[in-house]
Amino acid sequence: LLAGLRVIDLSRNLPGPFCTRMLADLGAEIIKVEPPEGDPTRPLGPLFDALNHGKECRLIDFRQRAGLQQLRGWLADADVMLDSFRPGTLQAMGLDFDSLKRTHPKLVMVSITGYGQHGVWSQRAGHDLNFMAMSGALDQSRAPTGEMALSNVQWGDLAGGSAMAAIAILAAVFDANKRGQGRHVDVSMAHGVHAHLL
Repeated sequence: LLAGLRVIDLSRNLPGPFCTRMLADLGAEIIKVEPPEGDPTRPLGPLFDALNHGKECRLIDFRQRAGLQQLRGWLADADVMLDSFRPGTLQAMGLDFDSLKRTHPKLVMVSITGYGQHGVWSQRAGHDLNFMAMSGALDQSRAPTGEMALSNVQWGDLAGGSAMAAIAILAAVFDANKRGQGRHVDVSMAHGVHAHLL
């Protein structure tokens, strides 16, 4: 279904890699870009394999100019770049949307963040439990006796992050193909979970 769609995946851990695994399952070409030490899930073997099957893995040193130059070369014929860095990190590397769109106007960028690109919480670290709590979803997860009950599914990462990012990518690529212009979409996991509370 997605044959011909080329995605450069800079994300790590769970939300971004699961998003691009879904896209790979649908036929997209995924290039997973890792730092020299590899994705943090590599030591977890089966989890890394489950998240990254069907992808081409490449290593670069994000701290070196040569590595960033190599990455820019890969982006030249990509449709999408996905990241999960804290806001401001891409800009510091010269990989922000305003910089990249000059040479690649149709590029779609999707950033998975905890709490969005802007605002007082934008620089805060977080995990699935934090996003569930801040969205209000955690308070609704209770045992029959009323105590808090934690799900064994990471809804903040997967529903708020992975699924929302996949939808954003497909919608933005569809629009870019019509208008000839890409865009930068911010996927906040806390806000993504909150959107599921109908």
